[in-house]
Amino acid sequence: MNGLGDLFDEADAGAARAAGGARLAGEELGEVHTRVRRAHARRSALRAGLAAVAVVIVGAGTVYGLGKYGGSASMDGAGGGPGASAAATVSPSASPSPSVAPMPAFAGTVTVDPHLPDAMAITPEVWASAGPGWALISYQESWLVGDADDAPFAYGPQVIYLVSPAGERYELTTVSGDDTVSVLAWEGGAVTAPVTVETPEFDRYGGSVDLTTGTVTPNDGYAPYIWSLAFLDDNGSPVWRGDDTVSAFVTISPDGGQEGYSIPDAVDGVAKVGAELGQDDCVAAAPGTNDSPLVTCGFGGDAWPTIVARASDDTVQVFGERNAVFVGVTGAANHVVAGTSPELTECPTAYSSMQVGSSEPVPGSDAGLVDRPVSHVAFGAVESVLVWGLSDNCYSGPNPMVVIGADLEAGTYVVLVPLPADRPEGEEPTQSVNGVAVAH
Repeated sequence: MNGLGDLFDEADAGAARAAGGARLAGEELGEVHTRVRRAHARRSALRAGLAAVAVVIVGAGTVYGLGKYGGSASMDGAGGGPGASAAATVSPSASPSPSVAPMPAFAGTVTVDPHLPDAMAITPEVWASAGPGWALISYQESWLVGDADDAPFAYGPQVIYLVSPAGERYELTTVSGDDTVSVLAWEGGAVTAPVTVETPEFDRYGGSVDLTTGTVTPNDGYAPYIWSLAFLDDNGSPVWRGDDTVSAFVTISPDGGQEGYSIPDAVDGVAKVGAELGQDDCVAAAPGTNDSPLVTCGFGGDAWPTIVARASDDTVQVFGERNAVFVGVTGAANHVVAGTSPELTECPTAYSSMQVGSSEPVPGSDAGLVDRPVSHVAFGAVESVLVWGLSDNCYSGPNPMVVIGADLEAGTYVVLVPLPADRPEGEEPTQSVNGVAVAH
């Protein structure tokens, strides 16, 4: 297969299959990530059109223009905010309202730079209203300097935004230094958030970021990165792939606490589905929304899962058909969501919300927000809204990403962070969003 075969040897592909056709696990995942990032720095990966399965294991160039020139946020996918100039500047926030309790000591400024999306200053009213469904998003664009195979990376400002469910972006803080800081979890009102820190040498360590100052305090916790996200638990919170130092799956709470995670009833669910379908090549891919795990099975020795099913009491519900690809399978807002392809192709061609016997595109996935939408990742779900990311890479990354809030019941969506657009000549971004944490 083009691209995938260049990145994974036979052992890696076997590991991916064992992970339910999703992300590689643990050290294998980190090794592939490092290899891809270094290849990317040599320019070949930039031209190859990468992507992430990582389960496979978030873009909106057209929408960015609307926000940049003052478009307001709406359920048709537009994101609002003030315009941006070419020079990096900051502007003060409005004076606090005397009727609202004082907020933490945020700088109250907005960083304006050609390598950032537009945003607004945080206010006491906004901070007081942030709660379930709001997202903390860490953002930094990178690009290659020159055309040489060993061209170095350059980086834009690193900013952490608070984003409302309507797509309004508010700057909380900037993060200085050369390390990339990726948010992992957050709850409304918290002034700190657990993060993963990645050095320019691609080493990673855990930490906590102060949202008022941008200061990062290292710790000895497990440090996943954006493509380590495996699936959502039955509460809509992310579960990360672990490694040999922790467990197969890990949850990270807003206060930084980490615990091993096991898919409930995985053994019984796999046994029921396998017996019903006459298959012994089945694995538990994610927890379901009715206390029964989602199970993927492969047919004919193919590398990726080719059916999705769930054992419910004494019956087996089948969501996918044979001779198709299902990657990044997760339950979300009482739906089964996955990257899908009608044939055994290398990359998914759609992001689907599936019911028994039917499926439809996840809102926003077919809106043309990226040129080649093949990489999808679910960051969190609150009630019927799924916050997810979309990129045009395939099987490894990073690449620029658009973040979307999709109402799976209403069939509507909002762009929370757009794909970079209208960037300076010769500064084509290779990365943008590096972390998304949805409050519950």
